[in-house]
Amino acid sequence: AKLACVDQPLMEAISSASLAQLQEFGTQGIVNIVWSYAKLSFTDSPLISAFSSVALSTLAEMGTVDLSNLAWAFATMASCDEPLLMAIAAAALRMMPQFGSQDMSITAWSFAKLGYSDEP
Repeated sequence: AKLACVDQPLMEAISSASLAQLQEFGTQGIVNIVWSYAKLSFTDSPLISAFSSVALSTLAEMGTVDLSNLAWAFATMASCDEPLLMAIAAAALRMMPQFGSQDMSITAWSFAKLGYSDEP
């Protein structure tokens, strides 16, 4: 994703193949593909929605880097998926003692970018 060069047919093929194999992605794969689409500013709503649902069920397995990168990706795409954001906030609160400074700053930036406030 460093060149930010989008090959539309390739990205559409990846989207299609990813949707067909959705349940085979591990937590790192979920985060990586969502991060890549965000980095390329390539929007595929069905794919992002599907990965959002899968991410919800795998948040407990994610480490701090995965969690903060997932938040960054959804913020970068301006995707304000409230159930996912609520779950990321809850997971981040539980994992805060393990968060490094970069994880904290990425997560804080992500929530600020979306204008999302996790208030009781």
